[in-house]
Amino acid sequence: MIKMAQLEDIRKMYFMEELSIREISRRTGIHRDTISKYLATDEPMPPKYQLTQERKHLVLGPYIPMIKQILEEDKTRHRKQRHTGTKIFNVLKDIGYTGGYSTLTDYLRKEHRKQREAFLPLEFDLGTYAEVDWTEAYFYLKGKETLAHIFVMKLRDSGGFYVRAYPFEKQEAFFDGHIRCFEFMNGAPYKITYDNLKTAVKKVLQGNNREEQEQFIALRTHYLYESSFCRPARGNEKGGVENAGKEAVRKFFVPYPDVDSFEQLNEYLHLECVKLLEQNPKWEAEKAALRPLPKTRFNGARYKEAKVNRYAQFALKYEMGHSTMAMTSRYVN
Repeated sequence: MIKMAQLEDIRKMYFMEELSIREISRRTGIHRDTISKYLATDEPMPPKYQLTQERKHLVLGPYIPMIKQILEEDKTRHRKQRHTGTKIFNVLKDIGYTGGYSTLTDYLRKEHRKQREAFLPLEFDLGTYAEVDWTEAYFYLKGKETLAHIFVMKLRDSGGFYVRAYPFEKQEAFFDGHIRCFEFMNGAPYKITYDNLKTAVKKVLQGNNREEQEQFIALRTHYLYESSFCRPARGNEKGGVENAGKEAVRKFFVPYPDVDSFEQLNEYLHLECVKLLEQNPKWEAEKAALRPLPKTRFNGARYKEAKVNRYAQFALKYEMGHSTMAMTSRYVN
């Protein structure tokens, strides 16, 4: 079984660089049937295991100085005129590189994470860059004061944002927030910056490196965007979306909305976002510049292992807000 990171590379080569399955197989060393199987699925899922030790790329060593030079020069070029992994691979082949394409992309992925600057650029291309964060606000749920966790996604060029309310900040809410925002915008940005959310990051490593949640990589692979993370305790590095969250609370939750359900609250928030965005002169242009959505919606369900007892039954616990419901289900083989 291939790694989630390899699946991400394969999908980018096929859908973004428009390489054939035969060429992808030649570069990665993965059989064409395996590649076809993973490309045919509408729902890229993480593998059930991964390597515990980092793979060393000895054959790439002599070419690393040239790769770094290319990446450094690309910083001064327009985004659409920078080297792709394929371009760098062809350059290296011309000077004698005999390693595989996946060896190169493994290195590029790690190098890209190291080079991510903590400071945001002062200017943004339309549709290129977004930020995601959570904020909180109180409202009346059937007359009772209730805390809502607000998912916020802001596009940086236009400054437009969209919000959704949830009873918690669990992974299923995190994924649903992305899905709803992408569908509202009818597209996905090319890059999104996050805080070090546990729903996306397993572990903060040295520097800008992160051990990411496999299901989060699956989300990113499905919509084909890049991700970056702020330095720990440096939430100001995504100050744009934090300000958007404050604006949403100030404009949408003062006075408290009085609703009968979270669904009704989100209907209200949707209409308020639409009214606010109608006043934004750059919003429609930014939406038009986003990456098109895939044909199918990402499955944002959270998967958990359950123990089966001797009666072939397993227990599930379903949580929503402050209530918990236990269920016993029979396993069917």
